[in-house]
Amino acid sequence: MLWLLGIVMIAQFTATVTAALTVDQLRSDIRGPNDLPGRTIATAPGSIAAAWLQAHDLPFVPVSDTEHAYGMLVRGEIQAIVYEAPQCRHWLAMRGPSMAALVGPVFRPEHYGIALPPGSPLRKPINVALLAMQEDGTADAIGRRWFGMPH
Repeated sequence: MLWLLGIVMIAQFTATVTAALTVDQLRSDIRGPNDLPGRTIATAPGSIAAAWLQAHDLPFVPVSDTEHAYGMLVRGEIQAIVYEAPQCRHWLAMRGPSMAALVGPVFRPEHYGIALPPGSPLRKPINVALLAMQEDGTADAIGRRWFGMPH
């Protein structure tokens, strides 16, 4: 069951993962990446989101995880979070949109994969299962359940 759940989650990530979206308080005037200069932003050091911010000369407050970042946002210590979209979507889906909202476009789309040893007999069954989930709507259902939206 855990293996199947892992495959389901990987399928969702494969279909919907993006590097970062800005999360801000609903009353904020941040609407996208062009509104980030001069704002206090949090992200995880070493992440794709951090690389994007650094490439655009945007300083950030380093955080170890999304829970820490969201706590800082709610307390008003930061004005935006740039983080991987699935984590932001999951956090909002589990807590509701009353504290924060996803805004702006996907900054830098990224895709994940499943690493297997060369010649693994699991490669084909995993690929077949992932494609079947996309075709029969299971991936969309998982996206709605865990991320508040279809992949």
